[in-house]
Amino acid sequence: MSKLASSSLSPLGKRIFLVLFLMSIGASLAISAALLWLDYQSGVKRYEEVIEQISNSYQSSISYSLWNFDHRQLEAQLQGITNFPGIIYAQVDKDGKVIKSKGDLHKKAHRRLVIPLSYSNNETSYPLGQLRINQNYDDLYESLYSRGAAILLSNILLFIFLAFIVLLVVHYFVTKRLWQMAQWAKDFNLSKIDEELILDQGSLSEDEFSYLVDAINQMRLTIQDELILREKAHTQREQIQEQFSLAVDNAALGFCRYEVNTQKVTFNTHFASQLGTNEVDLEDMPDPMAFLINQISGPHAEEQVAEIERLLKGNRVRLHDRYTMKQQHHVVTLEISFQVISYHENLPLQVLICITDRTQETKLQNKVQQLNEELERDKEGLTSILMSENNKLLDANKEYRKENLKLRLGQQPRHLKALSLLMDEYLESWREAIAPGEYELWNEFLHLDFYKRLTTLDISQLIGNLTTVIAQKHALMISKDLPFSVVADEDPKVLSFTVEKLLFDELLERSSELSVKVRLDRGRLNSWWSLRTDVNEEFLTRSLSYKLADIVVRIRYSGSLSCKKEGEMLTIHLSTPFRT
Repeated sequence: MSKLASSSLSPLGKRIFLVLFLMSIGASLAISAALLWLDYQSGVKRYEEVIEQISNSYQSSISYSLWNFDHRQLEAQLQGITNFPGIIYAQVDKDGKVIKSKGDLHKKAHRRLVIPLSYSNNETSYPLGQLRINQNYDDLYESLYSRGAAILLSNILLFIFLAFIVLLVVHYFVTKRLWQMAQWAKDFNLSKIDEELILDQGSLSEDEFSYLVDAINQMRLTIQDELILREKAHTQREQIQEQFSLAVDNAALGFCRYEVNTQKVTFNTHFASQLGTNEVDLEDMPDPMAFLINQISGPHAEEQVAEIERLLKGNRVRLHDRYTMKQQHHVVTLEISFQVISYHENLPLQVLICITDRTQETKLQNKVQQLNEELERDKEGLTSILMSENNKLLDANKEYRKENLKLRLGQQPRHLKALSLLMDEYLESWREAIAPGEYELWNEFLHLDFYKRLTTLDISQLIGNLTTVIAQKHALMISKDLPFSVVADEDPKVLSFTVEKLLFDELLERSSELSVKVRLDRGRLNSWWSLRTDVNEEFLTRSLSYKLADIVVRIRYSGSLSCKKEGEMLTIHLSTPFRT
């Protein structure tokens, strides 16, 4: 145990002692002041009783002495009055003329009293003058000062002693144990995860520290179990990644992740070969994207390059087209998809590139066209032979168009279907390793059909119906400010998914009122969803549902999503380009 731990004046102990000392001084002052105030009131009351006694006892006797001109008795009476506590001066006067006086007239008087003197005979009263008394509180104040000092000193010493006792108790039961826990936490690491926290307790009785130690040890066991699960999940992930890579290689698809800022690429073997280079040369290129763009040729090359540059500047989210690529000694046809997967300050950070070689299909189409032209030029002699070949080629072309139509309609070819099944297996294997509720959201997100299955719908009506259903489900007050009609070609499934993720159950359960407003302004569709709730922006933006909704808004709609809390109202703003 270090010097800091063994010392009763640890940093925490010093602060506790200082607080207790200041509180002791304050309490001593307060108690002393209260006691002195009570003593002062008692002393003042006694002095008032002296005045009352003088008024009751001496008024008639002094009046009698004045009536009989007994000055000797009068002087004795005044002397008796000045002997009372606090009486410093007493005099008898009439019409401004002093008849007799005793005491110090010039001493400071805190209270002056005038008592009228008269003599009654046969129901006739004769005024004889006044009795004037000066009262001084100096003796009372001196006694209060001495008593106050004694009380204050005794209270301070008592409270300091109690503070010291409390400090020792706190050190034994609190700071000593805290230091042991701090030392254990300081030395704790994954290699010592089996080491249990044990405190040197003075008694076997349970207290808050024993509960805290049990909680820490339980947390240690939980971390240990979590590490085992993560190690298992890591092993499964490596296996699944290996299977995924194998499936991608067998599908002959080229994949690449392009870092816009650093111009670095991460790719598979097919990607390099489809660009007419090798992995080593592609990794050493200062700008791989420029290498890809420079290969684009054909009549639409300029327009296609401009669209790629727009995507790299953040003006597009997704781009899919067929490109004629002029490589070293030949020309190939590649079907390339560009997808922005992350942003930084509204600029693309990472772009996912997928390449499929369509050269053979293109050659087949060109051959069909060439044979058709030859048949037109020479219909005689070779008609039957060429018609037979043409039919074969037409069948092949129909098969290609059929596959292409399936792709456009969202029907996946066999190799993409295999990849989809592999993704399902990959997600299922991770089910036990991810947080509760996260699996269902990711599963729903991954199985959304992002191919263009569009239908003409009234967005205003759809939003109104969704809002009504949500409000009824959660017993919310509702208000709607919607345009009469906003018609567009859109997938209602994706739109409903977005609204449901923005207004998830946990958020709605903590809300009492919902209002929605939709406006079409300058080619953008804006919607505001306002909730009266105790939820703040941080809670909303950190939720998985909101993050998924943000992904769909940015990738699918090329829009933006934000939230703001003003008072009790939390407003979610969704803005997207509007396409009728």
